[in-house]
Amino acid sequence: MDLRGIISILILLSFAHARAGDSLPGSYVLYQSSSIIDPFRQTGGACFSHIRKEADGCTQSDWLKKSLVDRAKFIHDKYAELTKAHNIPFSPRVLTCKAMRESTFRSQDQAAPPGTVAGLSQISSPTAVDIFARAKWFKPKVEGFEAITDGTSYYEEMKVSPVAQLELGLAVLYQKSRDFKTKDIRSTLEKYYGSEDDCANTEYAEAIFDCAECMVQNRNRMTLSCLNKTKEKPKVRCKRGSS
Repeated sequence: MDLRGIISILILLSFAHARAGDSLPGSYVLYQSSSIIDPFRQTGGACFSHIRKEADGCTQSDWLKKSLVDRAKFIHDKYAELTKAHNIPFSPRVLTCKAMRESTFRSQDQAAPPGTVAGLSQISSPTAVDIFARAKWFKPKVEGFEAITDGTSYYEEMKVSPVAQLELGLAVLYQKSRDFKTKDIRSTLEKYYGSEDDCANTEYAEAIFDCAECMVQNRNRMTLSCLNKTKEKPKVRCKRGSS
């Protein structure tokens, strides 16, 4: 087995540990609840549970004050909760790297204009509507969103909730894997990108996996150099014009 195969196995094993309750070194431990808490929702709440002096309410401006690495740790831990809650076998590390590639961890306070995308997962309003119409398995788990049953309402509300943005992105990606009948997240990412250029699809997925593999090689730690790999040319390049 080559090095890339070994690293891929390590990523899968690390996901199994995350589902068992493990978290990244230095991760933020948040309040335990049957619902998934979003401490950055604009209605208020603790910024991080162990920073009590900030417990008088946070908004997304507080979110953007955090470093990219701190945001990555938070997103990873929330993806670990979301994948477990929805029983989706996707690696939180890969999902975190995808969010970095899509939005550089910037959530928007306002809904995007029609025909554009918004949030940490860069999802459009029509896509949100489609998910609620077709994905009968999807029931929101984020606190304050559990009773929402239509994509329009969810999309409007998620503009003040980074965690809801992650949840919708996860739902879209998982539904795409069902639509495409793909066997793993790498194949799903290639098809998800949706370019007419097959090489662009491959390089999109490879850049995200380069980021996730970098984290494994760095003792499961989020680093800026690993996150930046999502914006760089991937190690494995597609040869355009090849059959």
